[in-house]
Amino acid sequence: MSANNSTARQAVIILGMHRSGTSALAGALVRLGLVPPRTKLANADDNPQGFYESQRIADRNCEILAAGQCAWNACFTLDPAELQARMGDSLNDELYQILHAEFGSHNSFVLKDPRLCLLLPLWYPGLARLSSSQHVLLIMRHPAEVARSHEARGGHPEHETLLNWLHHMLEAENMTRTLPRTVLLYEDLLRDWRKTITRALRTAGIAPPRTLEQASAEIDQFISPAMRHHCATAEGARIGPDHLAPLLDTSWRALRVLAEQPQDSAAREALNNARHNFLHIRHAMVRQGVTITLPPALNK
Repeated sequence: MSANNSTARQAVIILGMHRSGTSALAGALVRLGLVPPRTKLANADDNPQGFYESQRIADRNCEILAAGQCAWNACFTLDPAELQARMGDSLNDELYQILHAEFGSHNSFVLKDPRLCLLLPLWYPGLARLSSSQHVLLIMRHPAEVARSHEARGGHPEHETLLNWLHHMLEAENMTRTLPRTVLLYEDLLRDWRKTITRALRTAGIAPPRTLEQASAEIDQFISPAMRHHCATAEGARIGPDHLAPLLDTSWRALRVLAEQPQDSAAREALNNARHNFLHIRHAMVRQGVTITLPPALNK
């Protein structure tokens, strides 16, 4: 992969459910020369190498969710278009100003916040003003691993995390189909970052400022299989409550197909059907007044 010597301003957007490897991917891209945000989220005990995420953008996304009476793990009523209409046109300029303050005039930068899986459309106008091209890296991790990580970190019950995994991954996949993108697996990133990142950059049309050869030693020190504290060995994902298990399995398998064959029509149709069926589950939860536990706020 050659370095980018042009003046094109690339916005590389990392999407993925919380605890799915977004920080590892962002850290690798920063070592390839992409610029991180100015006001970075503070490191945490369970993520000592950093989140590579803007505190300002994360805070604003939390406020936007709260305006819709939602939180990061309880957002099943969320409608970004309705929220945009309610908050007014001034939101576009405000979000652009935040992006400009965080990334300035740098040619290539990395934008990351798992809440963008649900809120990215609100940031599109600002990103279009700030950058000449937008590219998406959608990283996924087996939902069983994500559930175990959330339970260990914040005490979240498995069924709640599985609901949120479906919501985040199905929305993120659907909203980014028109952008140059790559779907990649966290386990692949840790097992062979060179192969995984090379393919991801090529598929998404990203030209990093530095070559893999130039950044190789730094990324070798940064990415390690030891980052993966919870492992699920099954190829499928038929887990959780009976009404979720088939959707989880279908979605996981279809996303894995897209990681190998980005334009696979059968996988996209399977995800369309899963998203449609999950929307009915979301509506039923709202009608029944189902509540989600809200333990202490989760930064990631």
